[in-house]
Amino acid sequence: MGKGKKKEKESKIFGCIEALEKRIVALEAFKESQESRPKESLDATQLETLKTENATLTKEKADLEDKIKALESAKQGVEGEKERLQEAFNKKIDELQKVQAKLEHSEQQAQQDNATLQGKLDRQRTDNDNLEQKLKDVQSNLRRAQEDGAKWQSKSKELDTELDDLKQEKKRLEGELSTAKTDCQNLEDKCSQLEGELKEAQADQKEAKGYQSLALVQLLNLAQQSDQLLKRLEIDKNATLDDLFASKLGQDRLFVLKCIAQDIQDFRKDLSKIQPLIAFFNALFPLLESSEKLTRLSVCEGDNYNPREHATPEDPQPTRGKVTKVHFAGYQLGSNTYKSLVEVQKTHV
Repeated sequence: MGKGKKKEKESKIFGCIEALEKRIVALEAFKESQESRPKESLDATQLETLKTENATLTKEKADLEDKIKALESAKQGVEGEKERLQEAFNKKIDELQKVQAKLEHSEQQAQQDNATLQGKLDRQRTDNDNLEQKLKDVQSNLRRAQEDGAKWQSKSKELDTELDDLKQEKKRLEGELSTAKTDCQNLEDKCSQLEGELKEAQADQKEAKGYQSLALVQLLNLAQQSDQLLKRLEIDKNATLDDLFASKLGQDRLFVLKCIAQDIQDFRKDLSKIQPLIAFFNALFPLLESSEKLTRLSVCEGDNYNPREHATPEDPQPTRGKVTKVHFAGYQLGSNTYKSLVEVQKTHV
C-alpha cells in the first residue's frame, strides 16, 4: 500500500508540471499575439486593458515558473524518496530471502517434528481411548456414588471420627515404634541365642525321631499280638512298618486312638482280651498327646469312684466306692471324656 501511494503521488506531480508548462506556452503565445497587434488600432482604454492583461500574464507566468520550480524540487524529493524506498525495498527483499531460507529450514524441521508428533499423537489417541473408557467407568461409578451420597455422607462423618482416632493411634504407634526399634535389637540378640537353641532342638528332634521309630516298631509288635488290633488297623500278622504306615493308623492316628479307647470300653468284661489294646493305647498316646492337645485322666488306687470318669468291668456300674485297681487311665479331648477302667471296693450301706 505504501509503494502504490508513492507512485500515485509521483504521477500527480508529473501531471501538474506538464499542465503548468502547457499553460505557460499558451500564455506566451497569447502575449505574443497581443504584442503583434498594431497599437494604432487600439484606443486608450484598450491599450490600458492590454497593459493590465500583460502585467497579469507576466505575474501569472512568474507564479507558474515558481510553481514549476517548486514542483521540480518536489519531483527531485520524490525521486530521492523513490531511491530510498528502492534501497529499503531491496533490503527488505534480502531480509525476505533470508526469512524464506529460515522458513524452508523450519518447514523441514517442522516436517520431522510433525512425524514425531504424529507418532505421539497416535499413542495419545490410544491413551485417550483408554482414558475415555476409564472415564466412562469412573462416570458410572460416580453415578452410583452419587446415588449413595446420603449414606456416604453419614459414613464420612464416621470416617472423620475414625480418622481422628487413627491419628491418635498413629501417635501412640509412633511411640511404640521407637520402643519396637529397641525391642528389635533385643530380638536380634535373642535370635542369635535362639539359633543356638534351634541347633540343640534339631539334635533333640533327631533323637525324638529315633524314639518314634522305636515306638512304631513297638506298636506293630503289639498289633500282631491282637486279632482285634489287626482288624481295627486292617493289616495282617505279617505286616511290615510300611504296611503300618499305609494302614488306618497312618491315615488318622487320632481316629484309631478313639476307636481303641471305645474297644476297651466295649470289651471291658474280658480283661485278658483288652490287655493288648491297653498296651497299644499306652504306646500310641504319647505320640499324639502334644499335637492333638490330649489330656490323660488322673486316677489312682484309693480315689473315690466317679461315674463321669470311671467305669468297671462288671455291670451294673456302681455309684460310689473306692478305687482298688486301675486297669486303664482314660483321657479327655475337648469336651469329650473317655472313661478310665477301674475296679471298685463297693461301700456297704
